[in-house]
Amino acid sequence: GEEELRRLAGLESGTIHIGASTTPGVYILPDTLGCFRRDHPNVTVEVEIASTGEILDRLLAGRIQLALVGEAEADDRVLLEPFLGDEIVGVAKPGLLALRDGRARKAEVAQQTLLARERSSSTRRVTDRALADAGIRPARVWELDSSEAIKRAAREGLGISFLSRYAVAEEIERGELERFRLAGVAPIERSLHVARLPRR
Repeated sequence: GEEELRRLAGLESGTIHIGASTTPGVYILPDTLGCFRRDHPNVTVEVEIASTGEILDRLLAGRIQLALVGEAEADDRVLLEPFLGDEIVGVAKPGLLALRDGRARKAEVAQQTLLARERSSSTRRVTDRALADAGIRPARVWELDSSEAIKRAAREGLGISFLSRYAVAEEIERGELERFRLAGVAPIERSLHVARLPRR
C-alpha cells in the first residue's frame, strides 16, 4: 500500500483526467502531453476537448481534474491561474482586405462576414468584446463549431475571422491566410489558464 501511494505521489502511475478548450487542447496540449508521457510512461492521461464553458462545467461536475482554458468568467469554486499569453489575430484570404502595415480599416472589416466560434468559446467572447469596444458591427456572422472549419472558410474568401495566433501559425507561414490587426486598436490579447478546484 505504501509503495502504491509513493507511485501515485511521484507520478509513477495512476490516471489524470484533463480537459481543454479548443485552442490549448488542439494546438498546445499535444506537445505538452508528449513530453509528459516520456517522463511519466506509467501515468494514464485521459483528455476531453470542448469549448471553454463546457470544459469548466465538466470540471465543476468532477468529470475532469484539471483544465486548460482561455479567458473565462469562472464560478467562484474554480481557481484560474494564467500560464500562457495569447493574441487573437485577424485572418483573411490573402488580398481580401486592403491592409496597410498589417492593419485593416474598421469600416472594411465591418463590411465582411465574420466567421466566428460558438458563443461559449473564449475566443468568441474576447473577439466580440474587442469588436464592440472598437465600434465594429460585422455585416453578417457565420457561427462555426471549430477553428478548422473557420480557417477553411477564410481560405476560400468567405469571410474574415479572429483566432488565436497558435491556431493560425501554420496557415500564415504557408501563405494560405494573411494575418492582420485592427487599425487604431491595441492588439487583442488574452491569457490561457489552468483551471482547477481549490480543494484538489
